[in-house]
Amino acid sequence: MLYRGFQSCIVIVLHNHPSLSDFSLSDVQFLLRYASVKMMVVVTNLGSISYLVKGKAYVYEKAVTLFNEAVNANNEAKNLKDLQRAADCFLKNCYKVRT
Repeated sequence: MLYRGFQSCIVIVLHNHPSLSDFSLSDVQFLLRYASVKMMVVVTNLGSISYLVKGKAYVYEKAVTLFNEAVNANNEAKNLKDLQRAADCFLKNCYKVRT
């Protein structure tokens, strides 16, 4: 996989969501997991565009802590509704994930 093999490469992930949803919890997890993925863009079926960027002040450890807190605060994200609530919780607070 490209995003695993090249540490000096910057990867931007662009994909569509067939529904009207923004980022899923899996999207956030994918962005956090791979250091080379610096930006993720989601396009809904109506053409709405959302993006997440790991800026210069991004701190991996803080992002993972926030991710885990979001999952735990939403019943450990066991069903689809809880998964989306956890993703929304992360997205609403991700500006705090910086130096």
